[in-house]
Amino acid sequence: MLAVTVIAPSVAAPPDGRDANRPITGSAATAATDPKPVTLTLVTGDRVLVTTDASGAAAATALPRADGSVPLVQTRQSGPDLYVYPEAAVSALAAGTVDEE
Repeated sequence: MLAVTVIAPSVAAPPDGRDANRPITGSAATAATDPKPVTLTLVTGDRVLVTTDASGAAAATALPRADGSVPLVQTRQSGPDLYVYPEAAVSALAAGTVDEE
């Protein structure tokens, strides 16, 4: 399962009319059948590109912001799950203020 902290689906829906009902998290089985890269928006508004290799392992790459800077993110693999945390949210996660999922 791929788990990523994202903004609400209604806000994350693609503006070009593509299927807004597609999942924003997925399983390794889904990734294996459809290994296309996916761009996700984190709660901070930063975006990450999630890719899956032939073995089903997921990886996330932070994408540049509009000003060209690249946000800092932390990733954590837990079994089949990949978690991507914006650096700005790490202290809130550590304090238990926000849920990691």
